[in-house]
Amino acid sequence: MGLMNWLKGKGQIAETPKVSPSQPAEPQRPPDPSEKEVFQSPSLLADWVNRFILQANPIQDDYTLLPDDQTRKNLNITIEQRERCVREYSLLRIAGVSAFVKQHYPDDFWLAFSNCVVPHLCRHMYGSGGGRELEVEKALEEYVDATTLEDVDRCSKAYMSRVYDDSDNFYKLTLGGIGYISAEFIMSTYNIFRGAYYQITQGMSYKSLKLISYALETVKATKA
Repeated sequence: MGLMNWLKGKGQIAETPKVSPSQPAEPQRPPDPSEKEVFQSPSLLADWVNRFILQANPIQDDYTLLPDDQTRKNLNITIEQRERCVREYSLLRIAGVSAFVKQHYPDDFWLAFSNCVVPHLCRHMYGSGGGRELEVEKALEEYVDATTLEDVDRCSKAYMSRVYDDSDNFYKLTLGGIGYISAEFIMSTYNIFRGAYYQITQGMSYKSLKLISYALETVKATKA
């Protein structure tokens, strides 16, 4: 009986350990922000974009988007141009997000978001070396301005200048409409982010919201 009582006592000690009054309490981890809170904070939104847009599209995967080998030979696309091109895809994706933010948030929110997302973008494009934040920020703002103005020619010129400015076939590439892929790429990510925004902030898809809005407008017009 003595042994059983001792084992029972050991079990009780294991289950309910005594904490010395002088022992500091273990700090509690703050709860993760909700998705709605993420979309209300420039820094949290930048982190979200880094995770779900940049990290979800690694640079190495974008090599599949480059012109094929025969096209590269015909147009004399250099290694440097190829590397600039593959990195520009990431910049174009963020331009799509940033253009939406600029159109749907106050200006100070957009500025703060840009300031937070550019470091993520630079690390994604060039690694941890740094030093190119100002260049990337200027290029991002140029794409965003062109997109919000719906100026596809301006967007194309910015893309051609950044990627193929030193090409022997610059005018051939320009006349071939290569630069217009930038606007298509930006709008593709713009639409994806728009869908996430409405789903998270309004609890429904953008398409559903448009249908409801159209129905309400129709009812108002009928009553008028």
